[in-house]
Amino acid sequence: ALPRQDSLGNFAHFLECKDTFFFDSYRLFLKTLSYISKNFYRDMTNTTSSAQKFWALDWIESLFEGTNIASSIVDTITFVAACFILLFLAWVVNWVCNKVILKAIMKGIRHTSTKWDDRLEERKFFSRATKLIPIIIILMFVKTIFSGYNEQTLKICDIILWSILTFMLVRTICSFLDATNDIYESRMPEQTIKGYIQSAKIILYIIGGILVFMLIFDKHPQD
Repeated sequence: ALPRQDSLGNFAHFLECKDTFFFDSYRLFLKTLSYISKNFYRDMTNTTSSAQKFWALDWIESLFEGTNIASSIVDTITFVAACFILLFLAWVVNWVCNKVILKAIMKGIRHTSTKWDDRLEERKFFSRATKLIPIIIILMFVKTIFSGYNEQTLKICDIILWSILTFMLVRTICSFLDATNDIYESRMPEQTIKGYIQSAKIILYIIGGILVFMLIFDKHPQD
């Protein structure tokens, strides 16, 4: 029984050392992540002194002039304000697209005798297509709202927005392909092109993934 007790003791000691190792590794990971996030956030909120800021952000900064609030806190407030302005612009454009443009399209579809537009509506093609408009509008105004911030901030905003636009565009095209398959099968039920449609959708997602990869790592086809 003694050898068994020794083996159990060694195993318990191994587990204790293993837990200590994982705990130390986890603590080191958290410290590293905290350091990276702090430096990343500092770089994001830094501004360039030579460039003119967006007028709303200048007005917000003027409210803190003559106060004892640290400049880093003011930079954080203006950065958050810029994000809120951008999100509010996206919300307004999205509301207009849903309540005005999409409703007008749906109303027009109900008054037509054709079936292809009904298939597009069922596959949410129009809904997804109108959601592309807010992203495009944001891309047009992001450099204006974030004017005065460093190039890294603008680059990160571009990467995020272009990645979202790419993903939503792929989904919109896939909806169109699904509607095309529905129309084809309704006219020719004895034949199917579903396999070709699925293959095309896979290729689209692969191309979209490659484009997002190129955006994130700043790669070009000729590199």
